[in-house]
Amino acid sequence: MTRENTRTLRVISYLLLGAAVVLQVLLSNGSTTTDISTGIVSLIAIAIALLLLAELGPFIRSLSAGGVNVEFAQDVSSGLNALEKRIGSIELLVEGFSGHVDVKTPALPAPAANLPVIDQQDPNKGRFGGAQSSGGFSLSATFSSFSSPEWVRVNLFVKGDPTTESLKAGEYVEFFLHDTFVPDVFRTPFIGNTSTLSVLAFGGFTVGAWIPSREVELELDLASIRKAPRIIREL
Repeated sequence: MTRENTRTLRVISYLLLGAAVVLQVLLSNGSTTTDISTGIVSLIAIAIALLLLAELGPFIRSLSAGGVNVEFAQDVSSGLNALEKRIGSIELLVEGFSGHVDVKTPALPAPAANLPVIDQQDPNKGRFGGAQSSGGFSLSATFSSFSSPEWVRVNLFVKGDPTTESLKAGEYVEFFLHDTFVPDVFRTPFIGNTSTLSVLAFGGFTVGAWIPSREVELELDLASIRKAPRIIREL
């Protein structure tokens, strides 16, 4: 069912409800009680049915009644999967630090912002220097299972090595995820010498990391990790 069809059904439903109100007014003015009462009930029932159809239509593949078959664009499963995908893409599972911090936009944006996308399927590929370690910092990832086999939890870490100059309060990492995530950029603070971000994913992609205060770029292709689960390596 298209958005236009859904909108049309809603309009018709509202018109029917309006007609029911008019009939109720006529009833209160002494019109034929039985006929108008029946009409009011019928109109309200039809209006409710159309509203339900408008809201549930996108999640139903087909509907058959009285020899009439109506096909819809999506079935319940695909509708739920789409919802689960959106929830998974925006769910921030922060482990190892007190939470995602909202800091002022850095004076120095990531250089990747000025570079063209090389791989449309993996937009961060080759745009963050191509190195997993640089400037005394390294970007790594581990994986853990999730309740749904179609998803995996990706735990991202940016860690400073022992020779790195002590990190100051307020320093953070910008993690750049695949553009199907909403949002696709997260800023997380350093706790000690490590910044951590955990997200849910159902396929591999290249992660970019930018440390504005150190002007350090890091890049990691999750699918290249030897112990990455199949859903990351093959999707």
